[in-house]
Amino acid sequence: MVTQASTAQIQAVIGAIPHRHPFRFLDSISALDIHSVEATYTFPADAWFYKGHFPDKPITPGVILTECMVQCGMLPIALFRIVAEGKILNGIPLLTLSEAEFLKPVWPGTTVIVKGTLEYWRRMSIRCQTEMLDSSGITVSLATLTATWINHEWST
Repeated sequence: MVTQASTAQIQAVIGAIPHRHPFRFLDSISALDIHSVEATYTFPADAWFYKGHFPDKPITPGVILTECMVQCGMLPIALFRIVAEGKILNGIPLLTLSEAEFLKPVWPGTTVIVKGTLEYWRRMSIRCQTEMLDSSGITVSLATLTATWINHEWST
């Protein structure tokens, strides 16, 4: 099994993440293997959620920070492992547990670096420790994230 992702594999993983604009919170992945990932995202100053959170002093909502940690610090490891194990990607990831600490505010325009480390991977379920840092290296959030892949059929 390949353990270190190539540039082409990193691009494939980014493409396989099911989220799209305006709910994509991943710009790039700088390192990825079957145990860890490091990725970045810049929160645009004009992002839709700042209009209401809070209009006079906008701050990135904790739920958005959590989603960013999922997309940058957990999904790439899971997607790379699925491919490395020769499995077919089928279904969608469902966050089943999140324990987060928000240590410092993330302001509009901030670039964050998210580091994710695998705790376990079994039966298409993953648990990761994630750390979000600002561009000066200060930790702004920590989270333990757990997700599982579920098959889905959309009903109308």
